[in-house]
Amino acid sequence: MRPFVFAIAIGLCGCAHRPPPAPSQPTIGESHRPYTGVPWYMELNRPERAAAPAVSVPPGEREPVVGGQIPKGERLDRLRALLAAADAEIVLIGPNQTEADQRALTLTVGEIVTLLKPYPDIAAEADELRELTAKLPATRAIELTQVKRRMGELTDLIRVQLLAGN
Repeated sequence: MRPFVFAIAIGLCGCAHRPPPAPSQPTIGESHRPYTGVPWYMELNRPERAAAPAVSVPPGEREPVVGGQIPKGERLDRLRALLAAADAEIVLIGPNQTEADQRALTLTVGEIVTLLKPYPDIAAEADELRELTAKLPATRAIELTQVKRRMGELTDLIRVQLLAGN
């Protein structure tokens, strides 16, 4: 009998509460006023912006795509992306590796080495990675797992040293 009385008392108390008071201002999306603002790019009388003039630079005077005067943040972003690409290409190393896979790894490692030139403390790891990549076609199948592991270690070591340097 007691649990029944207790349940009825809780039910009556729970149902006796008042509804929450209405907010003093309408919430977003519940206002009845029409939208009156216009974004700046949709204004009718906005001034036209002139496009930047095209600059024609002879091919010999252009900065190289890799290396050159690259800002530090952009250089680090490129290095991270290239190291991720190298890791993906290292996974593909094996007896069934195609010439295109080998070429892609060689080019990626070459770009990594070029971008690491301002970091002389990482030069040894980059050079070893390039040497291992160059020796891959002559590497025996039984040694490929050790070479893959070492290449992965080198990319990880480069990553750690880049993080420690910043």
